[in-house]
Amino acid sequence: MAVPAGKTTTADVSLRVVVLEGEWCCWRIIMTKLMEWLTGAVLILGPWSAVVTNTIQNEFTKQYYMEILLFPVFLVAVFGLVSIAVIAYRVYTFNDCQEAAEELQQQIKEAKADLAKKGLKLD
Repeated sequence: MAVPAGKTTTADVSLRVVVLEGEWCCWRIIMTKLMEWLTGAVLILGPWSAVVTNTIQNEFTKQYYMEILLFPVFLVAVFGLVSIAVIAYRVYTFNDCQEAAEELQQQIKEAKADLAKKGLKLD
């Protein structure tokens, strides 16, 4: 398959091939958000499930079995707290746009005046 120099083609969902000078010269992996989340889930839930099903047994897992068992619940709680913190920060730092507000108020006045000319009574 001939690909022009400087162009990219999609080989699959998460791998993109970059073509330079008419040759396949380098591979660049592009992870989507879905792939990032799935990778994180596999890296966390894989060892966790191995410990919970007693595939991995040692003194540490025996001593801290209950904490390991509740680890995903802890992660969900931390995710929720971080999400709330991010939302609160974004709301706190949200910029007001006075010019746009004034322009909108002017447009509302113009629309009311136009409708009043056409016979519509507004309160």
